[in-house]
Amino acid sequence: MNILITSTSFQDTPGAHFDLLKTKSWNIFYLRGPLSSDALINFKKNINGIICGDDEINKDVLDSWSGDTFYGISKYGIGLDKIDLEYAKEVGIKVVNCKGVNSDTVAEHVFAKILSFSKNLFENYKNTKKGEWKRFAGSDIKNKTIMIVGFGAIGKRVASLAEAFKMNVIVVDPFVKTDKYDLYENISDAISEVDFLSLHTNLDKSTFELVNKSSLKNCSKKLVIINTSRGHVVNESDIISMLTEQKIQAYLTDVLQEEPMKKNSIIFNSHSKIFISPHTASRTIDNVQNQAIESIENMELLINEKNL
Repeated sequence: MNILITSTSFQDTPGAHFDLLKTKSWNIFYLRGPLSSDALINFKKNINGIICGDDEINKDVLDSWSGDTFYGISKYGIGLDKIDLEYAKEVGIKVVNCKGVNSDTVAEHVFAKILSFSKNLFENYKNTKKGEWKRFAGSDIKNKTIMIVGFGAIGKRVASLAEAFKMNVIVVDPFVKTDKYDLYENISDAISEVDFLSLHTNLDKSTFELVNKSSLKNCSKKLVIINTSRGHVVNESDIISMLTEQKIQAYLTDVLQEEPMKKNSIIFNSHSKIFISPHTASRTIDNVQNQAIESIENMELLINEKNL
């Protein structure tokens, strides 16, 4: 049984998931993702399954894997936008992910970003590292309004934490119902009084560059955008332009349209109010182990199911 693992978080973080792997009678191969479709196709080992990260798994890749000896795709994490799910279903390849596993960890990361920015921790830290004592005032988040776009497991957890901070919560999601918060179908419907815009939607045709000059045209200059979903949910050129024109206050992102980030990327050093972390919102020691263990267990379920 040959299993390929491409998630770098899985590979780089020691923990109980490696102990679990040792109990399986699998031959494990490692590649460091995210991988292109060509890299996956050109991998010369015959594999029976994959525990993948954000690799490009398109029609050609799926064709190279289809057959009775391929048991399925176990996604380390949640996002499935890099996998051609329709074609996978067509050729009989099952895909499973770790539903809900990231909700607490990512929600904590959202507030790490919000609080670090609001309390001016970045500037104060840089100042004291230089041996200076200039004090940069921050601002409270109590009574501020946060708009949560995408009200799945992570969005719900962000809302819960926001309530604990006594923030006002509004939700944008055309596919859910909630009586607890004001609910809107579009960002533009209620953006004018929003202080923080936190993105937690899946990436598909309807959400591609959902956040842009048009959807934000009525926003306040105080708006801070936090993105822990997918880079392509945001039009990066529009964000840079709006920051330059002082139409929004800041962009705090964990994801980019092109990852890993390149130094010739349009967003690299493009504005002082863009704060980037390298796709680490779910990458805590605790959560890596949780995701990795679940992805191993999901792989075993796929194998057992196909062997029935």
